[in-house]
Amino acid sequence: MARIAEYHPHYRHPCVLQCATGGSHTSTRYYISSLPPDAVRLNQVIRSHWAIENEVHWVLDMIYREDSSRVRRGYAQQNLAVIRKLTLNLLKSTPNPKKRSLRILRKRAGWSMDILFDMLGLT
Repeated sequence: MARIAEYHPHYRHPCVLQCATGGSHTSTRYYISSLPPDAVRLNQVIRSHWAIENEVHWVLDMIYREDSSRVRRGYAQQNLAVIRKLTLNLLKSTPNPKKRSLRILRKRAGWSMDILFDMLGLT
């Protein structure tokens, strides 16, 4: 803890979380927080963080099949992750009156330059 405080003085509170993973198994997770040590509040913060992470990951996997990607060279994985997240934000910000899925919107943008230019605001 002393070394962490030396490099990150605003992170003062270590947190150890025991999670039941099914049956009699548990896993231990360690967090460092700038929040005061309040178990209920820390639980809310940790759960909301992972809910957001899991939702974004699920959407990226459903739209771009990210988990099936076999890209492994150099910085290609990181570069593609940035491009995927950028295009995901673009798709989410596109007006969608017919309530089409993000996957369909992505495909339509790939099929038609007019739709792509509409999404980019270039028309």
